[in-house]
Amino acid sequence: MLSAILLCLVSGLAFVWYNLFSNVARMKRIAANMPRPKEFPFIGAALEFGSTSDTILQAYFRFSKLGPVVQLWIGPELYVLLSDIKDIELILQSNTLLKKAHIYDLLHPWLGNGLLSSTGEVWRKQRKILTPAFHFKPILEEFCEVFHHNIETLVGKIKKQVGSPGFNISPYISLCSLDIVAESSMGTTINAQVQSDSKFVTAIGHAAFITLYRALRPWLLPDILFKLSPSGRLYYEQVKVIHDFVDQVVRKRIEERKAGIKVVVDLPGESVYSKKRKALFLDTLLNYNDNGIGLSDEEIKNQVNTIMFAGYDTTTSSVSFILYALMKYPEIQEKVHKELTDLLESADSVATYEDYQNMKYLDCVIKETMRIYSIVPYVGRKAEEDVVLPSGYTVPAGASINMFLYGLHLNEERFPDPTRFDPERFNDEQSTDRSAFAFCPFSAGPRNCIGQKFAMLEVKAIVSAIVRNFKILAAIDCPEPLIGSELVLVSRTGIYLRFENR
Repeated sequence: MLSAILLCLVSGLAFVWYNLFSNVARMKRIAANMPRPKEFPFIGAALEFGSTSDTILQAYFRFSKLGPVVQLWIGPELYVLLSDIKDIELILQSNTLLKKAHIYDLLHPWLGNGLLSSTGEVWRKQRKILTPAFHFKPILEEFCEVFHHNIETLVGKIKKQVGSPGFNISPYISLCSLDIVAESSMGTTINAQVQSDSKFVTAIGHAAFITLYRALRPWLLPDILFKLSPSGRLYYEQVKVIHDFVDQVVRKRIEERKAGIKVVVDLPGESVYSKKRKALFLDTLLNYNDNGIGLSDEEIKNQVNTIMFAGYDTTTSSVSFILYALMKYPEIQEKVHKELTDLLESADSVATYEDYQNMKYLDCVIKETMRIYSIVPYVGRKAEEDVVLPSGYTVPAGASINMFLYGLHLNEERFPDPTRFDPERFNDEQSTDRSAFAFCPFSAGPRNCIGQKFAMLEVKAIVSAIVRNFKILAAIDCPEPLIGSELVLVSRTGIYLRFENR
């Protein structure tokens, strides 16, 4: 009996081993004509990335100089790095290449089968249900109300720093953004700006960092080894903290609705319930459920976790680098301030949804910052079949495709003098004939960022409030930004700025 079990076990391992390495051999054969960086046995190019966020980003720029298509092996995993617009456009606009790259699988314990990681019909159903929450004007107007009182807290905290030689603005933006995304997605106040040491707040930061840490260490990719590692144990502890909090919020909201505390969410073509409090993301999902066309409770929790993950760190990075750019270019900062004072009577005036739509020059400044400081430096897909690229290379089935958006945004053909900060690149006249794939900070195509309208509104709300209240100046005797790539663009040394009251 024991020998039969051992025989089955050995046979199973041999089958897995054969399939893994026969597929690796096939991928290597197809990708043989692609340039590649220095590699080491078993771990491939993993050491080329270094161990810090700045060396990771430097490695991507180094790799992209090898050619428009580069093969990168990390253990048995093949990553194909693309930086040419035609190749990237083919992948992003495809209706079949919709599966996210391998790194997104690492998020599954945290995000489940949510919009970010799901594929096929599951993804299509989720996308259809979630789209109104981020694109329908009345809901976006409700989000603006959430922005305002949380940003008031942020402005108050910055005022306490006026007169200091400088401080790192990023943690302040991070906590404000976390308050906004939590209230917008769950309808609950977590007071991150007041209680920054809360378990939920710290758990999100730890879980995001460990995901990237794991992705660059081939020996941690197998789930069984990761779970046994110190970083794996910490990761699952932090994920449990996040899940427990979200579960509690969702369960409470379901109970409130059963008790008759309901809201209006005017979805296209229908009106649901009488208004008794703000209609936010969670309520939108639950209203669909009441009509029998929605998601299960578990799927709803996955979506809330996904929005929390995707929402707060991208906004933190965006706003931090925008403020840094406004400090570097005071004439641009004053032009933004003039636009805001022309639109709004005073620093205390509450901006409306329509006001944000009319901040045209600020819109250009935000986009130019997102071009020079690409907030999401790369996006990934999984090739489930061989893909012939316009550049002539073939991506083999089983490979992950990494599209280097940062390199794309600094392309001299699309953006002459690409390192020069020039918001006018994004005025109506200069943007008209530019390919939609030349600048895609929110990705592009069918799997673009569903929350980009929400994100732009939030960024405008935070930046406009700060510029209306303060002059942004260079910090004194503080470190310069050391730019690197985690899951989003970051500065390892922080973003140090100085503020004066206007």
